[in-house]
Amino acid sequence: MRQLGRMLALAGIPMGLRFRFLDPNPDPCAAELGEHVHADYEDERALARFTEALDAATIEFENIPPAALKRAAQRVPVLPGPRSLETAKDRLEEKRLFDRCEIPTAPTRTVDTLEDLEAALAAIGSPAILKRRTGGYDGKGQAKITSPDTAAIAFASIGERPAVLQGVVEFDHECSIVAVRSKTGEMAFYPLAINTHTRGILTRSVVPAEPHALTDAAVAHATKILNELDHVGVLTIEFFVENGALVANEIAPRVHNTGHWTIDAARTSQFENHLRAILGWPLGDTACTDPEGCAMLNCIGAMPPAAQLLEDTRARLHDYAKQPRPGRKVGHITRPGATNDAFDVLEALVTKTNALAVPMEPGKSALESPVIDNEQCRAALKYAMESEDLPSDEIDIDRMKVTQHYEAYTDENHEVWNYLYQKRMEQLVDVGSNIFLSGIKAIGINDGKVPDLRTVNDNLKSITGWSSHGVPGYLPGKSFFAFLAQRQFPTTITVRPKTSMDYLPEPDIIHDVFGHVPLHADPVFAEFLQTYGKAALHTDDKTKLTQLGRIFWFTVEFGLINEDNKLKLYGAGLISSEGEGHHALKSSEVERRPFDLKTVC
Repeated sequence: MRQLGRMLALAGIPMGLRFRFLDPNPDPCAAELGEHVHADYEDERALARFTEALDAATIEFENIPPAALKRAAQRVPVLPGPRSLETAKDRLEEKRLFDRCEIPTAPTRTVDTLEDLEAALAAIGSPAILKRRTGGYDGKGQAKITSPDTAAIAFASIGERPAVLQGVVEFDHECSIVAVRSKTGEMAFYPLAINTHTRGILTRSVVPAEPHALTDAAVAHATKILNELDHVGVLTIEFFVENGALVANEIAPRVHNTGHWTIDAARTSQFENHLRAILGWPLGDTACTDPEGCAMLNCIGAMPPAAQLLEDTRARLHDYAKQPRPGRKVGHITRPGATNDAFDVLEALVTKTNALAVPMEPGKSALESPVIDNEQCRAALKYAMESEDLPSDEIDIDRMKVTQHYEAYTDENHEVWNYLYQKRMEQLVDVGSNIFLSGIKAIGINDGKVPDLRTVNDNLKSITGWSSHGVPGYLPGKSFFAFLAQRQFPTTITVRPKTSMDYLPEPDIIHDVFGHVPLHADPVFAEFLQTYGKAALHTDDKTKLTQLGRIFWFTVEFGLINEDNKLKLYGAGLISSEGEGHHALKSSEVERRPFDLKTVC
């Protein structure tokens, strides 16, 4: 996260507070606001330096190693305390907390083995959500199971770790309450926010003008939780609203994304009140300052153009100074006055940027495809998760491959491919790069039917030595780089449904094979891509990996190229998507710059 520590410091500096940050990241966005101790959390000497002469220490996320927290607490008060952190980081303990406080939750079962999962599905039914007990956030570490047949694949996609299975709540909407409790026992509560998530990541929070009808119930639940945990600081509870009642989803024992609106539209922000609470100071007023309410939008993956956002003179821009990366929260926009036409313009601008940047969970696109064998998919996913911990030269990419059962493609699959191929090629003849057009012809991809990778590879290998291989879905970075380093491209082999022909958030064979693979027939690109894979595979430097990711994003995925004195589509994300391709070439909102390595990185 790191932006939470930054916002805590921004709230505390005006009150005369000074800050020190312990962070293994070499360049955290909070570092410019205080002293940065750059070390692992469990580094004994670093912990001693970090805690020296501090009045209090706090956390911005739950997954700090317990041993580090214990050692720090021997030197300085660490708030919130261990009960809050241990409960919030384990979904089973969290469920037990809700039960003790008599707060309703979705049906839940413990899962340690595949047999446990099958039994849990029999008891709860499907659809259901499988969540790792520890280590998951923003939709990571979980999988939706729509049929018992996909249980093994879902379990593999979370690394076959201890988990819980939760029934799906058919909710009207989601909401959250941000609460705060001081060392003195004083409590305060912010207005309920109505939240929207996209693929597991919060995209929007709105505090309406009128108090939420369930405010009193949420305050009662939060009071129980704060007292049960003896919590000190801010704590957030996320709820589903089902049939006019609250159903608890999860807690966060810290300042929270759904409370970011408080910076610009509450009398006292959640960040200031958190600091007041851990220092034992009186808590500030939590009321919304705007009679029309307030709305907050997350910027995910990349920041929209600031000048366009600020054309709305009531918009408040918060850029976290973080490197763009798919799925990363890099900023937010607050708009006092809640939702209206002006807000709709802001939301459209932010949503367009976010749509390109929210990644899918590993394996998601394979969960219900007859063209992939379930057991082979399960084994491939499990190994892909494990490979993240292996030395680079020990990764066996063959263990992540799945067979393309070509005969299992349906008539609808072929119809979708044929329709999109013909529609897209009519446009790409004029606006697609010559490299793409030459490549797609050379490797024999055409209309009529979904491409058979065996045929594609027979043609491609003779040109550049590259080949494409089916994988269960989105792979972790290290696994992906291992494929590229060996001149092999991991491709999803599923086909989007007719209902989602214009846009699909996760990759499918249309994006991967139609968009990416023709470029592999170009000798210059083929050499670049392999070199790129080798470079990314053999570095653990987070800064360099971020820079490599930006190069890939602005070239291979969303690059333009100047050919024949004309700007044309080059990247796979633009080639495979009519909407994105048109937007990149024609929209006045797009800033098109000559490629410059220093600017990109």
